Amino acid sequence: MVQEELDRAFAGLEAGGFNPDEEEALKMIEDKAATVLQNVLQQLEQDGEVLRDELSQRLEAVAEQRRDEMFAKYEESTAGITREVAASRATIREEMERLTSLNSEYKALKNSSPVNRDGIVGGVAFLVGLTYVSNAINELLRLGLGAVEGDTSETIFNLVVDSVLGVAGIVVYFSKQRSGEP
Repeated sequence: MVQEELDRAFAGLEAGGFNPDEEEALKMIEDKAATVLQNVLQQLEQDGEVLRDELSQRLEAVAEQRRDEMFAKYEESTAGITREVAASRATIREEMERLTSLNSEYKALKNSSPVNRDGIVGGVAFLVGLTYVSNAINELLRLGLGAVEGDTSETIFNLVVDSVLGVAGIVVYFSKQRSGEP
């Protein structure tokens, strides 16, 4: 660019416009150099403004692109959080419905049939009776299969005790069942 300006400024000198007087030639060279320098500075300022405008536009474009990317990431993040919150709320609502249902069932059961002590005692007696009856059956099988080593009197004693206790538990159960009926 500077070379172009110098070539344009001194183009007239080569064509024969040079005066042999050195003073005048020096002044003409200074004037031409000043003109060239001024043209170069003006061109640099214009190029600087063009470059500044171009960089400003690029910077705005990059800033806009980054902003759009950040907004997209933010939207994606908030959408994920929103989905998680919605799922959690749905789960909480379901649990609340279950708890409300269980609470109403509990209240209905509590109000409809108060705890019957005879029923509980009868149920426990029945379980104990079944346990002793199963022990008696095991003892009877051991005797029948010959799995008893040594004296069989202990096994027979256990069989009798388990049978009596089992029958007693079942009798208590049935007596409690009859006493609970109106």
